[in-house]
Amino acid sequence: MKSRFFLFLLCFVIVPFASSSSLVVQLSNNLPNNITQNIQAYLGIAPTNKNEYAAFIFTAKKKTSNALNSLGYYRAVVTNTFTDELTDTSTLAIDVVLNQPTRIKQVDININGDALSDRFFSEFLRKIPIASGDILHHGVYEKFKENLISLGLERGYFDSKFITSTIAIHKDLDTADIIINFDSGSRYQFGEISLNFTDNAPNPHTNINVNAPNLSHINPDVLKPLISFQQGDYYQQTLLQNLQNELDKTQFFSNVVVRPATEKTINNILPVDVSLEKEKSHQLDLGLGYATDTKQNFSFGWKTPLVNRFGHRQETRLSYSKINPTGHFIYGIPLTHPNNDILQFKALLEENDY
Repeated sequence: MKSRFFLFLLCFVIVPFASSSSLVVQLSNNLPNNITQNIQAYLGIAPTNKNEYAAFIFTAKKKTSNALNSLGYYRAVVTNTFTDELTDTSTLAIDVVLNQPTRIKQVDININGDALSDRFFSEFLRKIPIASGDILHHGVYEKFKENLISLGLERGYFDSKFITSTIAIHKDLDTADIIINFDSGSRYQFGEISLNFTDNAPNPHTNINVNAPNLSHINPDVLKPLISFQQGDYYQQTLLQNLQNELDKTQFFSNVVVRPATEKTINNILPVDVSLEKEKSHQLDLGLGYATDTKQNFSFGWKTPLVNRFGHRQETRLSYSKINPTGHFIYGIPLTHPNNDILQFKALLEENDY
């Protein structure tokens, strides 16, 4: 007799979740948009599978509380009500009473190591997005820490770490203290800068120091002006990015990769490896077309990104039609900089006049 009674209760509990095909979540209407969006993000998408209803409803209150805590509402009261209307839709109503949020009482941020004398860190700390009296926001706190670590990596503090990073909530939940102790360690310096060339030759890899007198494809004096740092300078990520961009702009290479050789680091000296894949010697393109103003036309393009080891380049383009043949020939010779200081010779053909 007891076994039958237990079976009846078990069926009674399961049926409400199994009888509906969709679950609608309703939040209190008076909540600010940012709070509503955060709760929805924590809850995720409501399940459409009947078998998943129970787990979703069981964790909804805890997830809602976590969403509120992350925005500083530690004293909020959450009440859930599940309604099964025995139709195609069931409703989970989540009622939230926010109460007063937890506010920041004290902000204690300390930086040790070489970064203490780095003006970029001084400027960063002058713009701290956390202040006494603000509503505690875990997202702002975590973003600040991420930005602090990112700045350290960009400036060459590869051994940086947090000694302390704490949000101390007071017992009354009324206030909280933020305590951050950041040790940047020593700042790394640039080491040797190596150019690694690759082409389609039988022995394609050539490793050459940037100060070598000769390179297989190009004179190193052509590339030196592109490098805005030298061995012994303090590391800056932006300098590597600039070098990458400048090498790409020359169009001498089909692929450029500039990276710090962390595996070769000794005593905070960080070498730089530059991988360069030579561009095709000649680039040709042909075209046929028709336009109402020029009738049939034929186009021919020929480009040589690297004519010789001194960085010379040429581009020839012809577009022929009986009505208006056009074309140009450009020959460039780098002077002090292969991108910004170039002597060009041009020949233009337009409307049969040379």
